Amino acid sequence: MSFKLTLIAATALSLVAAGAALAADEKQAGEPGGMMHHKGAKLESLDIDKDGAISKDEFLAPSIEKFNEIDTDKDGKLSNTEIEARRAAWQEKMKERREKMTDEPPAEAPAAAAPESTAPSTPEAAPAPAGEAPPAH
Repeated sequence: MSFKLTLIAATALSLVAAGAALAADEKQAGEPGGMMHHKGAKLESLDIDKDGAISKDEFLAPSIEKFNEIDTDKDGKLSNTEIEARRAAWQEKMKERREKMTDEPPAEAPAAAAPESTAPSTPEAAPAPAGEAPPAH
């Protein structure tokens, strides 16, 4: 696959993922124009200048940051070697997560809560001791 095609595909995937997150976040917004979080990532974090809108540069910043992480030789290009190294690192990370999930014993169920007391919670509602009249209200 040529470098340009790889770069275009990576950019397209980033834009699609970010667009999906924005669309899902918009559906979850509690009020018009409100920005809420989606899966823990707050859209407000993309609004770097806090003007209430996400500019093109703000929108692309995470993709550029990811590109810079993958571009280990800092030549401004992603080589097949860099892309394969990133893919291998990601696969290893996912393998470790799967192993961790299967190695951990299941969490124990919480102890059953004690039944709630049926005794009145206020002194006024308490029954009068034997031989006494209940308090007048």
